[in-house]
Amino acid sequence: PWLPERYVSRGRGRGIASRMRLSAVDATRFTDERLAPYVAAFATPERARPPIEYYRAAFRGLFRRRPNGQAYPRIRAPFRLIWSLRDRALGPELTRNLEPYFEHPVEVHYLEDVGHCAPIEAPERVADLLVAFWRAQPRPRT
Repeated sequence: PWLPERYVSRGRGRGIASRMRLSAVDATRFTDERLAPYVAAFATPERARPPIEYYRAAFRGLFRRRPNGQAYPRIRAPFRLIWSLRDRALGPELTRNLEPYFEHPVEVHYLEDVGHCAPIEAPERVADLLVAFWRAQPRPRT
């Protein structure tokens, strides 16, 4: 499990910045300053290990069965998914048929002219969509 960590950390993590820029439709928001935390997070194999472990665990989870055939519990929280239609890594087919996993209706909002990293490429639109969604939720009773 050392090879991915070595690969992404070569060049002190600068390859992550170039991959993020390549994933964008409009890379002008992907400044060196904005990407510095990502570069730092992948600057050494040790720093790269936690994010890579996340993907390893997710991949392994695809092949694990729950004990005694138990289903995963349905998510009870209201849910809005903001999805980039020009994402090269994740296609819009992944946004379909989500209803069995949620107790409430799933709200999917598509961004047509944005790549993989929507919060960086279109932060105002993502923030506006999130704030509008949160404001529309019923207030908890106290």
